[in-house]
Amino acid sequence: MKYCDFKIGEPDIDIWKFLIQGLGLVDKEPIDIVGCRASPQDMLFQKIPETASPRKQIELYSSGQLSSRLMLLCDVEGKKGGKTRTYKLWSESPCGKEACDWIKGANDVSWLTSVPASIFALMLLRSQVKHTGVFPPEVFDREEIDIFYRGIWEWGIRVIKRTEAPTV
Repeated sequence: MKYCDFKIGEPDIDIWKFLIQGLGLVDKEPIDIVGCRASPQDMLFQKIPETASPRKQIELYSSGQLSSRLMLLCDVEGKKGGKTRTYKLWSESPCGKEACDWIKGANDVSWLTSVPASIFALMLLRSQVKHTGVFPPEVFDREEIDIFYRGIWEWGIRVIKRTEAPTV
């Protein structure tokens, strides 16, 4: 791999990027703030609210004050057989309210974090994983992959793949 990048997007992401990066709010070097010395990063972390409790998330989703949907996307460009190819993988899963309705206190982020982990744990307990020790998921064979994807599918998670060849 020659290049890897991470991006996050939402309607106001440029404003957040300016506020956090442009104003130096993640700088670690202490500065003078009304006679006290603290780093902008420490100040920022003191002001960021804690994650809402499950009870609070239920309240926020039920009242319509919170609306969220997490989507994970992997966009890869490379060469295969001397030809450039583009691979796109992305997730589709329940929105925050749907997740919270299904399991009280859950949200879209906890759903995409915990469901795949729980499916993998169940696969281990059922002896459906043929590997031991520490290993990446890339070593799964077709049967293991099928079991995993069937498991997350049952919980409303889809992984969509699109492959594109150049249009030259």
